[in-house]
Amino acid sequence: MHEALRHGAILGIYSVASLMGDQEKRYYLARGGYASWEISPPERERASTPLTACADGAPRGDNREGSASMTMYAADESVVMRAWTWYSIVAESDMDRFFPGLYRPNVAGPENNPYVDALELNATSADASSASAWVTAPPERCAGHFPGYPAAPVAMLIRSALDTCESIAPAARWALADCRLHDMRTLPPADAPVQLRAELVHATPHTRVVLTTIRMNDTAIGEVSFRYVPA
Repeated sequence: MHEALRHGAILGIYSVASLMGDQEKRYYLARGGYASWEISPPERERASTPLTACADGAPRGDNREGSASMTMYAADESVVMRAWTWYSIVAESDMDRFFPGLYRPNVAGPENNPYVDALELNATSADASSASAWVTAPPERCAGHFPGYPAAPVAMLIRSALDTCESIAPAARWALADCRLHDMRTLPPADAPVQLRAELVHATPHTRVVLTTIRMNDTAIGEVSFRYVPA
């Protein structure tokens, strides 16, 4: 789901950016959102490919925010996933104010797609109802996000949060049904240690909900929740 979310968010950015009335360069930070599978876990394995998606978005709040909805379809045109994303929109001239002290103009990117591999989980601890781990995004994994201001992408943090939840909702027994990014208030700079704290907040025989808090410098900077159903 994290890759579908990433591409859906990018598609949403294009839909919002297409409605801007000038040529000023802007950057888009995903602050919140929601994504849900529209098909059951067994149906996901049989979904016909290639997948396609469409997005519909618009700026708001004097072009300082925007939102977009995305629908993903299988090759037979059945709906596979729906998502919605809310963005903060930052003009290039405001990046120093938005990311103070983060300017690093000479960060080179990796040769391959930086999203292929997950970030390594370090200092992990876990049991059946809670888990924690530390992650760090190296500068080369953040190059271009954003140009000159390398910061850990939200998609990487969501994937790491999902990996942290494995002990609480093992993939052999539980399948992800939906994911909600509650409020990403800032992004960690490249090389900044980030702690992920996952807690089981709801459990029945038919569903589990895990809330993961994203922390930097002992401060919560975002929350993401995952709802699972039996695999």
